[in-house]
Amino acid sequence: MFAFKKIRRSFIESGELKKYLAYAIGEVILVTIGILLAVQINNWDEERKERKIEFQILTEVMVNLKASLQHFHNHSNRNAQIARSFTVTIDNLKQGRPANDSTFFHMGKVLTYPHVSLDITGYDLLKNKGIHIVSNPELRRELTLHYEKHVKTYSIGTQDVQSDYNGYMLDFVRSEFKECVWRQQAIPYDYELLKENRTFIGSIQAFYSSYSFFINDTERMIDRTELLIKKLDAHLLNRAFH
Repeated sequence: MFAFKKIRRSFIESGELKKYLAYAIGEVILVTIGILLAVQINNWDEERKERKIEFQILTEVMVNLKASLQHFHNHSNRNAQIARSFTVTIDNLKQGRPANDSTFFHMGKVLTYPHVSLDITGYDLLKNKGIHIVSNPELRRELTLHYEKHVKTYSIGTQDVQSDYNGYMLDFVRSEFKECVWRQQAIPYDYELLKENRTFIGSIQAFYSSYSFFINDTERMIDRTELLIKKLDAHLLNRAFH
């Protein structure tokens, strides 16, 4: 800086105004370039920090998604058995078939409702930080759609099944069954009398209709989650090499 002042003074003292102006302009340009470089370096540093945070949070989201997918598959396997038990139980009652070894096993499967507990801590972290931190716009939209619509709708559907269980089946469980072991067996006080109870049969049919929405939605959630995992995995892999 002292050298620049000395050069500037020499131009002024010698009366070479044009050279001074040219030098002054050059000095301004150099200072401007220095400021712009400093700003750019700072921006690069901030971008690097943001991408690191993005990678860390999305890695947590990936862990949550894989756990949710396993949760959906567990429900899917259980739902296949429950759907069969509904069909067998309703058919046995409507056809007036006598009880056999499997009758009360299937009833035990029918007189239940699903429990869903999904870990969304990664997405909560993402929302707290700001969804804009996801650098891929398409992935950002997919994540928002998945958690704000599909996961919430699935959770509400689960609550609806529980509500319908309380509305359709709970009173029968309390009044008509002497033993009801969750998802294992349900033994009525009088099976022959229960076969004649049209209200009970109608209630099971109505409850099955409600449960079917959950069964179908579980399969949709498997497809959606698998697709989202693939997209997120590709994004994380790309970020890991940058």
